[in-house]
Amino acid sequence: MLDYGIVNALLVDGSGREKRWATIGIQDGQIAYVGQAGEDCPAREIIDAKGKYVFPGFMDLHTHSDHTLFLDGRGMSFLRQGIVLDNIGNCGLSSAPLKGEGQLAKNVFCYTPTDRAVTWGSMADYFQALAAGPGLAYNVTALVGHGALRSCVMGYANRPATEAEIQEMCQLLQQCFDQGAAGFSTGLEYFPGSAATREELLALCRVTAQNGRLYATHVRNRDRFYQQGYQEAIDMARATDVRLQISHAIPKYGVPEEGAQWILETIQKARVSLDIAYDVIPFLWGPTNLTAVLPPQLLSLPAREIAAQLRLPAVRDRLRGRKDCIWQLIVEEQWDFVKLKHCSHQRELIGKSFREIGQILGKDPFDALMLVIAEEGEDMFSGLISGRLRNEKDAELLIQAPFCGVISDAMALANDGPLASVKWSDACYSWVRELFQVYVREKRLFTLEEAARRITSLPAQRLKLKDMGLVEPGYRANIAIIDLDVYLAPRGSEDYAEGVAWLFINGRPVIQDDRLICQGAGRVCGPEV
Repeated sequence: MLDYGIVNALLVDGSGREKRWATIGIQDGQIAYVGQAGEDCPAREIIDAKGKYVFPGFMDLHTHSDHTLFLDGRGMSFLRQGIVLDNIGNCGLSSAPLKGEGQLAKNVFCYTPTDRAVTWGSMADYFQALAAGPGLAYNVTALVGHGALRSCVMGYANRPATEAEIQEMCQLLQQCFDQGAAGFSTGLEYFPGSAATREELLALCRVTAQNGRLYATHVRNRDRFYQQGYQEAIDMARATDVRLQISHAIPKYGVPEEGAQWILETIQKARVSLDIAYDVIPFLWGPTNLTAVLPPQLLSLPAREIAAQLRLPAVRDRLRGRKDCIWQLIVEEQWDFVKLKHCSHQRELIGKSFREIGQILGKDPFDALMLVIAEEGEDMFSGLISGRLRNEKDAELLIQAPFCGVISDAMALANDGPLASVKWSDACYSWVRELFQVYVREKRLFTLEEAARRITSLPAQRLKLKDMGLVEPGYRANIAIIDLDVYLAPRGSEDYAEGVAWLFINGRPVIQDDRLICQGAGRVCGPEV
């Protein structure tokens, strides 16, 4: 007798193959049976999926939920979309390891102070902290952030690492892999990753390759010098044979018209001999840390000193002339396309462009940006801004490549509990809807089946999760039963998705009729290598 039987299932199985009618059986946390529609399915509970689609649960290859899942393991904004796996630790930012002079506020996006004690040092300790209390509602894989490694070994020094420091980072990375980390990530546009030399990156990528893990990189430049940024990543893969994932590959403002085509062709050529892929977000706005606009010389200082410096007109005048800011939108004063998304103070400014903020504060937009950072004080590393990417045509070109994953580049939030005041991007609540509605229904760039593959079996393959991403016998029973008409209906940017009739995670029903009915079904997953 099966635990659950799903009948009248219009199955999109995650492989990219055409949908079909099926009967599905679940037993002991696994998919035990996939048969033809109408076949007998003896089970303790029968679920009629008539009028709905059945998918493998969706998997997000690139998120920043490192801290938010520690604060609230429900992961509600993702869970309500049908997400069953969240891959954290991207862009060189991760909660663990956390040792030495490392500061959690500097090592993750959207750090939020809490009464809950931060007790971990190692990756294993962090995994235990995630699973504590009610536990995780869905599955998690974790990359080791380069910035976290650096801060453990050498604090936030703005200099190349010594040979001894590189070896210590490599040993720490190996320890993280031994404890179940799924890969290694860099954020080379961000401090302190921007200070890394080729030798440092080669050493860390060799450790990653030797362990069969994935190397995910936010490349060093994605605007004026984008070719060097992407080529550095490819050269790293060629020199070390590491499996490479280029994160959010949509060109930023400042890339020339031919940039997206160059990125696509360059990666296609490299794929002939290397294991390389990339991913994109299904939105045209992308978020980053508020302090990312500052130079390394300032970011190496404590928050209090940074704030004091930014209040000095002479310092702001020097910063105004920088050409190497993380966003050329700021260099070229495109203030309508730079918005404040989250801050702890002056919350009335959230959602406004810096042109609007400048008018409200009676300041030049650049001065307004610097003073907003200063006003945040010790909370400045939690602030977020969002910028407009180059154009829609680039997204359409790059997303069509069959090796392109689709990601949120967001974090699991909730509109209640300890995360109620945290903002990030629309993707937190609706990135899967955006993929299905815009790229499948409206633009018709690929089928629903292909879109589902990009967020099920493709990320599972990249992360080497051999029993996830498909609805097939022997796979984990991670299954979403969705009424697509309800699911794709327009909603507010911070409203939960609706239309998820059932969501199974590791064989346990977690969502029923858009309601959380079980927490703790998720687990930390490691690759099979």
